[in-house]
Amino acid sequence: VKERGQLELKLTRPWPTASIPDEPFTLKLTDYPASGVAARSLLRFELKGERESFGSWAVSADAKVWREIWVARSPISRGTAVRDADLVRERRDVLAIYQAVANVMPEEDACELGENIAAGSPLYARQLRLRPVIRRGKLVDALIRDGALNITVRVEALDDGAPGQQVRVRNLKSKREFRGKVQDEQTVLVSL
Repeated sequence: VKERGQLELKLTRPWPTASIPDEPFTLKLTDYPASGVAARSLLRFELKGERESFGSWAVSADAKVWREIWVARSPISRGTAVRDADLVRERRDVLAIYQAVANVMPEEDACELGENIAAGSPLYARQLRLRPVIRRGKLVDALIRDGALNITVRVEALDDGAPGQQVRVRNLKSKREFRGKVQDEQTVLVSL
C-alpha cells in the first residue's frame, strides 16, 4: 500500500499448522490481488528458508489500511477557513473511504471549506476550495493590457474568485459584463 498507510491483515479462518525447521524464514507474497488490496482478499504466499521452500498457501484475509487523516471534531460551516476549522488528526481505515482525503495543513490560509461538514466526518479533498480574495459585489480595478498600453477601470465583481481564477465583472458606467483573471484582492486582469 506504500504511502497510503499501514496495512493490517487478519485471516478469516485459522491457518493450518505447518512444520518448518527452526531457522530464519521469509514470507513472500506470490500473487497480488489484480484490483489491489480490498477489504477481503485472497492472498497467495510462500514460506522460504535460507536453502529451501517450506510450501505455498492461499488464504482469505480481511484488510485494513490505517492512516492519520483530518476529521471534524465538531460541525463546521461552509466558508470556514481551514486554519479556523475544528479539525483533529485521527487514525482511520482509509480502505473503507472511497474518496480522496484532504492532505492539507490546518495553518494553511489559502483554503476554505466548500460545504458543511458533520462532526466525526473525514475531511475530503473535494470539500476544499481556494479561499476567494475577491467576493461577489466588491468593487475592484480591472486592468486591461494591450502591449505597452495599460488601462484601469473600476468594476463590480459578479463572482467570488481566488488568485488565478476567472471571474465575471461588470463595468460600472456601461454595465457591460466581461471576464478577467484574479490577480490579487484589488485587481482583475482582462485581456483583449
